[in-house]
Amino acid sequence: MIANRTFFLVIGIFWKIFSCFCFALINILVRFLSGGSNIEIEYPLSIYNIMFFQNLIVIVVLIPFFLFKEFNTKYALLHSFRIFFASLGMFFFYLSLKFMPITKVIILNFFGPALTIFISNIFIKEKITLRKIFVFFIMFVGIFLVINFKDIVFLNLNYFFYPLISSFFFAFDKIFSKRIMILENNSILLGFYLFLFTIPFYFTLVVLNGINNFNICNFIFLFFLSVLTILAHYSFNKAFFYIEVMILVPYGVSKFIISALAEYLIFNDDLKVFGLFIGFTVLLFSVFLL
Repeated sequence: MIANRTFFLVIGIFWKIFSCFCFALINILVRFLSGGSNIEIEYPLSIYNIMFFQNLIVIVVLIPFFLFKEFNTKYALLHSFRIFFASLGMFFFYLSLKFMPITKVIILNFFGPALTIFISNIFIKEKITLRKIFVFFIMFVGIFLVINFKDIVFLNLNYFFYPLISSFFFAFDKIFSKRIMILENNSILLGFYLFLFTIPFYFTLVVLNGINNFNICNFIFLFFLSVLTILAHYSFNKAFFYIEVMILVPYGVSKFIISALAEYLIFNDDLKVFGLFIGFTVLLFSVFLL
């Protein structure tokens, strides 16, 4: 029994960290394609265009895997709620990446785990213990050590709430993903429904706001973005099948570390190495406590 628990723990952590790696690369690509980075791009794309073509390419890639499979589900209502919260969460998150440095977006997005604790207790009856609350307190201390608090306080308030809003929607997305995976255990179907049924919503936004000019480089980056999206969501959903939501949350720290290093190496943004090391040490400590 203990051996099975350990095996599930290791597998779940692996899928979680791999998903964070993919999501970190997605963050880099979205910031670049939207024109938010300091690297010049000939044809910057709006968030609406990025999300529409990203999902469209994902569906085209995934269709061959579903030609001889059933699309039916007994839990259409759960999928609907999950799609609603996930699409809104992603929209506000991508919007944040255009106007704010990736590290700051992720830091503010970490307020989501606090919501996840209480929401998971209500919907899937995961227990809230004093130990878990203490661990998340330590985790937040580590987060604010990584980035200077005054950097957050003096952010443009027009953009400050974007990652906070996205974290709220993502908290519900995680809960519904966990519930669906327990009932169906089909990560591919879970992601396929998300991408398929959000296309009409994003297409409407594109029609209302206009289609950007494209070149071949845009399409290459969008294709790469779409492949990473498939891998990220598949591994993300797999992780929640093996381990409780609360145990996985601290491992999301890896997304920040990878994003911070990538942002420094690719965009040459200022990276506070000492603060990053101290903050990461505190966050790692919280992982072992959990």
